[in-house]
Amino acid sequence: MADKKYGEVYTEDEVVKLVQMAIESAMESLSEGKSLDEVQEGFTEGNIREVARTDIPRIFHPGEPLFILRGQDRRALGAVRYYRDHQWPNATQDHLDSIDDAVELFEAYRQVGHMKEPD
Repeated sequence: MADKKYGEVYTEDEVVKLVQMAIESAMESLSEGKSLDEVQEGFTEGNIREVARTDIPRIFHPGEPLFILRGQDRRALGAVRYYRDHQWPNATQDHLDSIDDAVELFEAYRQVGHMKEPD
């Protein structure tokens, strides 16, 4: 995951918070008399990335190792099933149910037919 092509992982709640912060910032700037062009100038990709990295509470901590399986990966479903088989003795039922949900989603995606070997 250290490869830059994967970027950072943000939850939906984190993205919503980021958008809320952007709207609040824009509204505040407009109420202070800044023009729309001036407000838009502050919303560069670099500025947005910096706010995302520093100003929102994170579920996945920056630098935390993550292992992500994509639905299009031919081998992902087998890995999820393997993980499920090795979790059942000690895992809570909620955790097992969430793994079962993932298995169902991977199986459904497989039916769409957009499978490939991982790059």
